[in-house]
Amino acid sequence: MLKHSMKWPTGLALLSASIASCLGTSAGAASFSSSGRLGKVTVVAKRLKRGEGLSHRQVFNSAETVTTIDRAQIRAAGPLAGGAQLASEAPGVNAYGYGGVSGTARYEIVARGIKVGWSSVNGDVERNGLTVLMDGVPMMNMSAHNGGWDSNEIPISALIQNVNVIYGTGNPLTRWYDSLGATINYIPVQPTPRAGGHVGVMYGSNSSYEENAVLRTGVHDGWTGVFGLGYQDNNTFRTGTFKAPSHASAFYGKITKLIDSGSFSVGAYVNRATEYRPNFIPLNPIAGINTDGVNGTGPIYSQPTTGYYSSLDKSVWFKRLKVNSQIIYGKLLFNLDTNVTLHDTLWYRHGYREHYRITNYVPNNNNNSEFYNPYSDTYGDRTYIQWALPHNLVSFGGWIASETYNTVYAGYNTAMGTTPLAPLYYNSDYIYSTFLNGFVQDHVTLGSKFAVTPGIAMVQYQTRTFNNGAAEFPNAPATATNQTSTPNVFKRFTKLETSIDARFQVNHTMAVYGNYSITYQNPTDNAFGAYVTSPIDLSSLKAIRSNDGEVGVKFLFPHFGILRQAALNADVFQTTISDETISTYLTNINLIKFATASAKIQGATVEASARPGFNWHVYANLTYLRSTYQSFIPGGSSTNYGGYPISNSPKISATFGGVYRFHLAGLSYRLTAQDQYVGSRYLFSNNLGAPTYQTMPSYNVVNATLQSTIGLGDEGSLSLTAGVDNVLDTQYDPTAYITSGGYFGGNSTNAILVDPGAPRQFYVAATWNF
Repeated sequence: MLKHSMKWPTGLALLSASIASCLGTSAGAASFSSSGRLGKVTVVAKRLKRGEGLSHRQVFNSAETVTTIDRAQIRAAGPLAGGAQLASEAPGVNAYGYGGVSGTARYEIVARGIKVGWSSVNGDVERNGLTVLMDGVPMMNMSAHNGGWDSNEIPISALIQNVNVIYGTGNPLTRWYDSLGATINYIPVQPTPRAGGHVGVMYGSNSSYEENAVLRTGVHDGWTGVFGLGYQDNNTFRTGTFKAPSHASAFYGKITKLIDSGSFSVGAYVNRATEYRPNFIPLNPIAGINTDGVNGTGPIYSQPTTGYYSSLDKSVWFKRLKVNSQIIYGKLLFNLDTNVTLHDTLWYRHGYREHYRITNYVPNNNNNSEFYNPYSDTYGDRTYIQWALPHNLVSFGGWIASETYNTVYAGYNTAMGTTPLAPLYYNSDYIYSTFLNGFVQDHVTLGSKFAVTPGIAMVQYQTRTFNNGAAEFPNAPATATNQTSTPNVFKRFTKLETSIDARFQVNHTMAVYGNYSITYQNPTDNAFGAYVTSPIDLSSLKAIRSNDGEVGVKFLFPHFGILRQAALNADVFQTTISDETISTYLTNINLIKFATASAKIQGATVEASARPGFNWHVYANLTYLRSTYQSFIPGGSSTNYGGYPISNSPKISATFGGVYRFHLAGLSYRLTAQDQYVGSRYLFSNNLGAPTYQTMPSYNVVNATLQSTIGLGDEGSLSLTAGVDNVLDTQYDPTAYITSGGYFGGNSTNAILVDPGAPRQFYVAATWNF
């Protein structure tokens, strides 16, 4: 493992390093001395390495279920992959969306049945129940139900070095305000001791194009930096006259100063994405649902009649989406003493979204257009101290995050005399959120094999909303409707969170572990009245509660028969979520349905990887999920759908992949193949505002790439890649729901609407590494 200049117990040092990598912070950096005992470059490399992904040893030493997605798996996802596809490489994590393999489109990410992101399908047990971090810094909108985080905020996979995933709520040190199902930390490329970088370009199907570059400065007088940028654009794979051009870009930079007593760094991440979202298509023909509008003269619009990948003309329906975000952050690690280390992360995030939609599908629709451009500004600071004792590693501290969120929306029809400035439907709420957290945890080692970590955290969630709709739209006609009817409100939740984890190392290759926690999450903006045309009962609103527990076993074999290295992790888990207020968005009719609910999610995961010789690397994971609502009562209904399955959560999901390296004619090659399987999923009914027993079929998608590398001597190397996504040209529908009839009108109520996944796609890429 890592050499340490301080006299920390080995288990504590490994735990600290594991926590640091999970967070993307620099915990454990105090253990690296610049004393010169090792070579200078070696010491610097070890001090910088803490920002990278988890090693097999760090996973093995953790009492939580954690995993890391390395560069091999990132390459397997393909050069066009965005944040959602990268996360789906992790066990039990699925990505559903309408963009094929693309960083420009939005997807939802589901981990153990709990979700973040949006693909225009309702039925989530928890809409924003996963925390997403960039280099350990929160990317989440703190209060938005719609747009808490969008996957095309991470459009360029070449800028990502690793993705670390902590399943469940984690312990207090690694937990954030949305960490109910998992915490996903995207680790960007990190500074290195020596200068270097790459420049890459990619061309593919559907006019796909990407260019990216990374530059590492190396270390100069203790300073080191890394800068990366990328741009991607593509057309839709959907057939029709409108090509739906989309594009996205990202920039990342980080400068680190290494000092004798620690380090500090300043980083920035900026992304821009603009996409044309394709429309849903009926799974089966519906009388009167034609390509030129409801009860039109064109062909019946459905997958069997107009083609599996067909779409409507732009003159009939289009929706343009913009997603922008900027993050600026600073990190400090300072050794207060030989065994006391201070960590601090300060950040600012600005988020902006824009939805511009016009639908002429349903005639005489007085709300055929929408312009929706919410924004948010978030400030936060997280400080904690780690104190290493002979048999304890005590961590204590906390964080504060404050956000201003404005929800500007205008619904109108210019042909009927209304405009974005004088709309028929409008909304503008200012939502002020302040989240506070203070925690302490103590990792106690009892002998050489057993360790336990109890922890507590006090959290407080403050939400204040101001209904600013009338002031925002003074020119709205007298007949206009303010989508928020609730007046200004304020609500505060103060909760005590408790957790414990334990680990017993049976021998040098096997360990068993378990953990349990009780945590809370603040409800999202709809629960406080945003976008809701009927009054809400604030007195009955509760913080969402999660009871999360798991037990597991881990094996790590440095040498195992013919295998150079092998690892196997298996766990069973149960999460109970209660006191939920679930929102259902209904298209084109300006209505949100509510439901009160509680749910139980149970399952098991097995993850394995091995290196049978230098040439091979194989990996596989399998997740079984049994997720049901304990209670689900739609608003205005007395029917309880308790016992119904949670929608959009497959019972079985699996990934199998391998990498084979070989040499031929003086060149080195890397062949990668991967198969992802998603089991059948239950559908949600917008008409009932409730789950159902109707299902969509399972599917599996195979991707493959072949990369050759040409050495260029002192000039570095040139990598040439050819790849195929969906090798078998599988036809599948990753997103589907039962419509209430608002999308297409006519007699489409209770029909199944789908978004197909992409057919077979090809690409070629070239990268100069220097």
